[in-house]
Amino acid sequence: MSIFKASRRIEDRSVYRLIGWLCQVLHLDLIIMAGVTKHRKFDEEAEALKDVPAEIPENDVIDRSSDEESEDEAPEEEGLSSSKSLVEKQELERQKAAEREEEVMREKRRKQNSRFTEQQHLKRQKQMQEFEALLKQREQAEKQEDDEDAVPEELPENFFDNLDQQDAGQITTKPTHVNFNDLDDENYSAEIREELQKQKKKTLRQLRKTTVKRGPVKVRLLASMSTVKTLAPQKDNTVLNKKDKWLKRKALGRKR
Repeated sequence: MSIFKASRRIEDRSVYRLIGWLCQVLHLDLIIMAGVTKHRKFDEEAEALKDVPAEIPENDVIDRSSDEESEDEAPEEEGLSSSKSLVEKQELERQKAAEREEEVMREKRRKQNSRFTEQQHLKRQKQMQEFEALLKQREQAEKQEDDEDAVPEELPENFFDNLDQQDAGQITTKPTHVNFNDLDDENYSAEIREELQKQKKKTLRQLRKTTVKRGPVKVRLLASMSTVKTLAPQKDNTVLNKKDKWLKRKALGRKR
């Protein structure tokens, strides 16, 4: 825009100079022609030419043209300046609004991340507590099971302290071979009978165990050959259901 205005000013000045020069030439020609037609004397022409300036100043024409041009361009430049300032102001406000919106979104994301992190921490903490409680409960159960399964190799030492006070007809000593079916016999004293009952329960539990603890691991025991040969196989509901469906299939026309 500024280059276009500058070139326009230069062209206008050249035109004004040309017009001024033509005016000077035409003015002089008119004066000369007027003198010839009127047959004036040399003195009269000289007096007439006194009032005509020898040279019309170009600055006069240029100044007037530049003043007119500046007056024409002043409102346009003022309008462009105000429009430019308005656009810059709007752009600045838009940038500030975008920065505020971005800051709000950043703060919102930060709060969401903080809340999610806290929830995950609480969740992991709760899971750890539940896992520790489960481990503790399992350890207690295994310890109790081991205590119950443990068969004492011999009776406690104070077991026979008061046996001399019992009836002579009762068995006051622990037999070498015990038949647990004869525990109801009155020949055994109350303390012997109670102790043998406990030993019977522990022995049966020990015999019926399918898993044995060996150090940090548990080993599953296989059924003995005598048990496999003497006992019938354990029933399987899936096999029985398939058998019933096959025997009572529609092709046979049997009533169910």
